[in-house]
Amino acid sequence: MLKGKRKFPSFIFFLLPFLTLFSLFLIFPFVYSLFISTTNMSLSPTYEFRGIANYQYVLGGRDTLFLAGFRFLSILMFTQVPIMTVLAIALAIILNSALVKAKVIFRTAIVLPMMTSIVVSAITWDYMFGERFGLINNFLRMAGLPGQPWLLTSFFARASIIMVMLWRWTGYNMILFLAGLQAIPEELYDAAKLDAGRLQAVWYITLPLLKPMIIFATIMNIVGCLQCFAEPYILTRGGPGNATYSVLMRIYNMAFGQYQFGYAAAGSWVLALVAICASVLFMWGTGFFKKG
Repeated sequence: MLKGKRKFPSFIFFLLPFLTLFSLFLIFPFVYSLFISTTNMSLSPTYEFRGIANYQYVLGGRDTLFLAGFRFLSILMFTQVPIMTVLAIALAIILNSALVKAKVIFRTAIVLPMMTSIVVSAITWDYMFGERFGLINNFLRMAGLPGQPWLLTSFFARASIIMVMLWRWTGYNMILFLAGLQAIPEELYDAAKLDAGRLQAVWYITLPLLKPMIIFATIMNIVGCLQCFAEPYILTRGGPGNATYSVLMRIYNMAFGQYQFGYAAAGSWVLALVAICASVLFMWGTGFFKKG
């Protein structure tokens, strides 16, 4: 007896719009950018295949601006990320406790910077950091302290950008940790009250149970630091002396300033690989891949 023909699965028709958009706006740009990174493509209609020459130039250390960008991003990762994580956890614990009243007002005030346009917030902070008429220096002078050249020296320029990023993204991390805290059973804290104080409960109950959320938030922060662009571009233009020059600024200048699209694509792939490696190393260091 002959078997009937198999019917074409009807669910494929429902997946076609997604698959079409997914291929058009993700798969194709992904593959095309990888191809571009192996050429010397520019505004010229002709280009040559260069293989891994662009990658060799980026990774060989001959591009001093790329090195400066990675140096600045390393400073961000090892200063801004830990400070923001600790600050967000502390704020989440405080706002999750029964001691704080009018929680909605405080939560809204902390989250509000994240909802502000990044360009508008950076321009606002640019005025606030002004040496002569900036709001911050005016407050310092009112307190009897000297004003600081916030955007004119390497140390203060980096500190200023870290301050802006903390102001903008701490609220986002706080939301993540608040969600994690509200998933912790209250019975654990009730049992801990018999043998442990509040700080011990935080150390032995809150932080261990928040570990998956801490890992996720930290990885997001690492990737966010590697994608830092608007803050240094608007506040310092990468100065002084390339102290706040980011890798994305270098990629942007190569692509839209010098129109070296092949080299910019190679730099983008290197940055993506660095982000993946940093995330995997962090997860490995925190025991994320361990069984049990």
